Amino acid sequence: MKNTTAPLCSEKRSKFGDVLVTTLFVLIIFGFSIAIFIIPDKKFSNDENRSLQVFPTYPNISAFTESFFSGDFGKKISDYYADQFPLRDAFVGVKAMTERVMLEKQNNDVIFGKDGSLITRFYYPDVNIIDANIKKINKALSGLGIPAYICVPPRTQDVMSVWLPDGFPEEPSNEAFEALENELADTQIKYIDLRSALLAKADMGEQIYYRTDHHWESLGAYYAYREIADNIGFKPKEPDEFSVKTVTDSFFGTTWSKAGAKWIKPDSIESYEPINGSRFEVDIMKYRDGRGDIARTMDGFYDESCLTTKDKYAYFLSGNYADVSIRKITDEKRETLLVIKDSFVNSLVPFLAQNYDIRLIDPRQYTGKISDIVASGDYCAILCCINMDIISGSDVKIA
Repeated sequence: MKNTTAPLCSEKRSKFGDVLVTTLFVLIIFGFSIAIFIIPDKKFSNDENRSLQVFPTYPNISAFTESFFSGDFGKKISDYYADQFPLRDAFVGVKAMTERVMLEKQNNDVIFGKDGSLITRFYYPDVNIIDANIKKINKALSGLGIPAYICVPPRTQDVMSVWLPDGFPEEPSNEAFEALENELADTQIKYIDLRSALLAKADMGEQIYYRTDHHWESLGAYYAYREIADNIGFKPKEPDEFSVKTVTDSFFGTTWSKAGAKWIKPDSIESYEPINGSRFEVDIMKYRDGRGDIARTMDGFYDESCLTTKDKYAYFLSGNYADVSIRKITDEKRETLLVIKDSFVNSLVPFLAQNYDIRLIDPRQYTGKISDIVASGDYCAILCCINMDIISGSDVKIA
């Protein structure tokens, strides 16, 4: 007589296992879905150094209807779920490790480069965005009666080709800068080509960009300073005129946060101080449009308190502000350079300030007009320094 007990028990165990797995799966899905609404929204990510999408709200039904039918509401909801998903940072790290084990060369649009580097991947540029931004910059800076220059800090991908995987295409970088030069050819703004100079230094084996962040290192900023000097026509300070000091060796930048590559070693940040003992004051204005009182004055270019935070790049000028003035403490009369900037300029200022007093305007925050600034001050020239990521991928707000 056949024994049917074992198969029946096995079948029961199999069904119990299926039910258990299904139940756990459903609980996890619903648990995470509910947790998104129970856990308070995070407004800022320290790891990624950016604002996060919170649940969208509207002042009235008309505003909601307009946002809904335009697609803006749907995009915000999608971003909300992506930004507020519970344990998001942990899942990003697990995914990055999995991609690496599977020999994938990138995660979350960040390339696992050579020498422990992380490089944000940029694809073929939208030439129309570049053209539109240059037209706006030209309109804002032309006809003001003073010379205008533009330099566009390259992205890591555009310069550190020695870090890129073998066979990685150069065409996306080349097309972006060709479009930039073609559009600038029809303007009165003089173009300063930083990419060629920095690419040459990188090809010689010099590390001029951070391995975990999208910015150039202080050494890269110094080489950019020399290229700017050659084009504007002032004499740059030599390397031996600065005292170089490593201020931290535990810097994890925005690319590291985006990649989730927790195994990558941190970067170091260096300061450059003039050996002649020159002192500088940095005035940070209180209001977004530059009007009003000075919020605070820094002694020098560096804010050491930022070295204890995640955003250690804010060590340079204490971060980004709408309107900042830099002056040398001296009785000598110095010319003033007006600089339209993004965050790349923050580590460039310690070098430019050796030759000029400087007024910095960040168009991402400043709400006034450049023409009003020029009319109210005595500036020898305007230098626009906005990096290629913004020029080719964002709407530059400048008037």
